[in-house]
Amino acid sequence: MKRTIPFIFIIAITISLLFYRCSSSEQSSQTKKSIGENIPPGSAIVSCIMNGFTESGDYYLLDVNVKSVLGYGSTTEEIAPNTDLKLQMAKRLIELKSLKKGTEFQFEIRQPKMKIENEKNSTWTVSQLMK
Repeated sequence: MKRTIPFIFIIAITISLLFYRCSSSEQSSQTKKSIGENIPPGSAIVSCIMNGFTESGDYYLLDVNVKSVLGYGSTTEEIAPNTDLKLQMAKRLIELKSLKKGTEFQFEIRQPKMKIENEKNSTWTVSQLMK
């Protein structure tokens, strides 16, 4: 009888730890939230405030501040809110008169294929203008 009580105690603790681990992994998977759409791998949908832009051939190079991330595709690196990003967007996606400092946009963006090791703000590509 004396050996049964410690054995039951050990089993109870083990079961408690298993339930705790399952719930914490469930919470961490919810950190990268999805908005219910199929977001391509390596992409994210972000809400941004325009800080400025320049023209370069068929593209605009945008400087934006990420207000919030609305969803991630698989294998996409996380983007912290209030992060400044550089985006490359084809001119065909938006009219020049719409690009104003302080304007809020929602973009689907793709992360750079080859990120330079020490460069934090590599240029992401806008694949779609959401709003």
